[in-house]
Amino acid sequence: MKTIVPASAEAMLSVRLAPGQTLDEIVPTVERLLREGAPPGAEVEVTLLAGCDPGRFDAGASAIALAADASSTSPTATFMPPNERLRVEHLDLGVAAARELFRAWGSLSASA
Repeated sequence: MKTIVPASAEAMLSVRLAPGQTLDEIVPTVERLLREGAPPGAEVEVTLLAGCDPGRFDAGASAIALAADASSTSPTATFMPPNERLRVEHLDLGVAAARELFRAWGSLSASA
């Protein structure tokens, strides 16, 4: 059996920030941890593709309540960020829940 060591490797990280954390604080920390964990002699290049500080919402806001109602219509109709797993058979449920959410938001802004 032969062992093959690749000449290079790439990875894409997605990090969710918690309230109180900032992008300016976390990016250098992640880069430091990656460099400390790399083997001796390895070159580490970190490129920030996109990012922002975490958002905060009033949990009692009407728009948030509508979103909670829409997602509770089906345990499989959840809203997820890109690149997370979604079962194909649940796609129609997610589309239906999103459609109802957008309709509800539309009526909310019209009455505001």
